[in-house]
Amino acid sequence: MVTWYMNTNLPFGPGAAGHLSDDQFVAAFESVTLAEDRFRHADHVRLGWIYLGRMSLVDTIAHYGEGLRRFAAAHGAPDRYHETVTWALLVIIHQRMRRGGEVRSWTEFAAANADLLRWRDGPLFEHYDSGILDSREARDFFVLPPRFDPRRGRESG
Repeated sequence: MVTWYMNTNLPFGPGAAGHLSDDQFVAAFESVTLAEDRFRHADHVRLGWIYLGRMSLVDTIAHYGEGLRRFAAAHGAPDRYHETVTWALLVIIHQRMRRGGEVRSWTEFAAANADLLRWRDGPLFEHYDSGILDSREARDFFVLPPRFDPRRGRESG
């Protein structure tokens, strides 16, 4: 399992930065004034949801990835950024937002998509096994889920 990320789990809940408004949360993240221990897995999902509500998926991937790299570096852990986890999680959030109809708040989205707030048994692990996510390759650049990896061929059914 992606060991550094396992430590960002919360006891189930809205996230460590849940007391901040969306604008305050984004500002704290982007200015790197948000404490590392206040940016847990659920907060990663929330930030992705905010960005995806404000910009396209492609722009979100670029902006969020840049922000995560800066955040990790500022907290002394530049190797924490994981491209495959970031991209895949954003794609899943985007799909849920588009399929879920109108959602007016983070609280509504989180309640309707509680599985996204869980790291260890969340939807990312429906597509990737820990061996892939633990690889240097997956950390450094986006790796397709094995089912769609052209080197292995597309699995049937």
